[in-house]
Amino acid sequence: MLLKIPGHEIKQALRLSSSVVNLRSPKEVYQCVLVTAKNGQATFHSTNGEIHAAYSVTAEGEGEFILHSQKFASVCADTGDGDILFEMKDGVNLSIKIGKSVFKFATENPKLFPRFQNGLYDRCTIEASLLRKAIECTSYATTNAGGTYSLEGVFFNCVDGQLELAAFDDRRLSIFSTGVQCSDVESIVPSKAVAVIKGILTDEKATIGCDQNRIKVTCGKGVIVANALAGRFPKYRKLAEMFEDVVGATFNKADLVRAFRQVSVVCSEDSLFCDVECKDGKMFVSKQEHGREFKTDFEAVNQGDDFQCSVNASYMLQCISPLADIIEIGCKDGMMVVRQGQFEGSIGGKK
Repeated sequence: MLLKIPGHEIKQALRLSSSVVNLRSPKEVYQCVLVTAKNGQATFHSTNGEIHAAYSVTAEGEGEFILHSQKFASVCADTGDGDILFEMKDGVNLSIKIGKSVFKFATENPKLFPRFQNGLYDRCTIEASLLRKAIECTSYATTNAGGTYSLEGVFFNCVDGQLELAAFDDRRLSIFSTGVQCSDVESIVPSKAVAVIKGILTDEKATIGCDQNRIKVTCGKGVIVANALAGRFPKYRKLAEMFEDVVGATFNKADLVRAFRQVSVVCSEDSLFCDVECKDGKMFVSKQEHGREFKTDFEAVNQGDDFQCSVNASYMLQCISPLADIIEIGCKDGMMVVRQGQFEGSIGGKK
């Protein structure tokens, strides 16, 4: 086996692999990267048993080998854009040549690496930047506290023939309607897989495919196949419908971020809640606790219904950070309602 692969493309492939492999796994194969090359292309495969990633680069030669991901990354860390040569004559000892430097490793049998079965038909095509925005606007509302397994991921759902992403953790609800036509998409994608998917969304278009147990996202040179979470996602649309009659005021994002970032300075770890009042076209944000006090106010862009509530400052920052400049804020039954374009969310108040 003799392969020649550009160094800068290897680094891109290993960046994706590093987000998937499990270096603490008792199964050594889950700590490794499989490289398969043929027809002028080398594909870097990595898996942790739940997520499988594949990233294709240009290559000369044919063959395959398996190598520990951390060693692989360390070897390639100081390379430039030049080619890296991989040679294996006996099927066991791999030689890696970078310039005048030569590394040799004993490798495992590539056949030990688990191969994923594709068989997932593409259900929709979406702008990669739009899918990335949808993920950023929803993934913060997942939970990893245990309990309800189905809440530990983002729900990819087909609503009235259009793709929608949603996340819910009993205290926060976030929904992003993409407006993209799709069919037969209904999958709860684990938070870890969502983060990996976000990492490959650099090209113009992405495609999504799924079945009852898995989801596949393809974008540019990268492919992610992840096991879906078991269970039924809550009927989040019923909760969202409760806030349809809320008429919120609109505010500049910069004013909102500044206010909630500043008030969080005087909040304790035990209580991140602050008081929020919207009155006469102004928002007032304040906090008073254990000798610490903060208050500020700022004008609305457009006036809405007046309200008073307490809200978690950290949750508010997570919610509004991915949004653009003008954000609608309202409140109903102690729940803060946040809207902008294709996004709508709600944050539970202090119980």
